[in-house]
Amino acid sequence: MALRVSLLKHLLSNVASVILGIAEFKGLDGAGECGKSSPNAEAFRLAA
Repeated sequence: MALRVSLLKHLLSNVASVILGIAEFKGLDGAGECGKSSPNAEAFRLAA
């Protein structure tokens, strides 16, 4: 019985951690090329 209660507590704490992690997620801060070059420049780069 004690093992079952311990397992349940562990499972509930993991679920709570995942829910809080998802709730605090605010997106990615990428530092790539997206939005920094014109579509024509990207097309020429991909064509080369």
